[in-house]
Amino acid sequence: IGKSLCEQLYARGYSIVVVDIDIVKGNAVANALNGEFVKADLTDERDVQRVVLFMQKKIDQISLVVNNAGIGKRGYTEEIPVDELTAILTINCEVPVKFINTVLPPFIKRGFGTIINIGSSAGYQPLPYMSVYAASKAFIIRYSLALQGELQGRRIPKSVKVILASPSGTATDFQKVSGVKNDDAAKLLHPYDVAAEIIRHIEKGSTNIIIGSSGKGMAFVARLLPTQIQIYLWERLMRAMR
Repeated sequence: IGKSLCEQLYARGYSIVVVDIDIVKGNAVANALNGEFVKADLTDERDVQRVVLFMQKKIDQISLVVNNAGIGKRGYTEEIPVDELTAILTINCEVPVKFINTVLPPFIKRGFGTIINIGSSAGYQPLPYMSVYAASKAFIIRYSLALQGELQGRRIPKSVKVILASPSGTATDFQKVSGVKNDDAAKLLHPYDVAAEIIRHIEKGSTNIIIGSSGKGMAFVARLLPTQIQIYLWERLMRAMR
């Protein structure tokens, strides 16, 4: 999704800075788009601070930040090493907070700037066997909505935006790395289509975006069904399908 967003934003005239742990892939995207590449392991606080310093130095040139990095792990929670669970929380929750607190004050001061947080349809449900990942995305959803409320409450100009985009399952490396089954039956979305939908909604002025019919269904079910029924259904579904 991040790569597709970079490509489509570049096509709209944005200069691109890619932050990635993978030097080969990160450089390839940056070079293809005449952009810059910052190599960073976002579980390493020294690297995170290096990215923060980069953003502070370039802040006058930054108008859009996309918090897209995300990892997950499938399995019984108590059997997953604690350092892997901590890494999920660090990358999915802590790092976006640090990056947002770096750019939001200057965005507010100058009166424009956009932050896009990539949530997930998983964040609307309790997901057994992916408990920490789902919880981390629930954090991003609520955090983004709360930030929107803070901006509205202070009557910050609408040109300062926090946008939440929650895709349904998407065909990326996430499935392989996290241990989630990936087959044709899953009907995963294509990253290019997800990115295009995000940009289309942003250009319409949307701030809360759910992409894909399954994601919209999950959000609806979360509002409709009692919690205990959701837990029961999702345990069965996750055990059977994932």
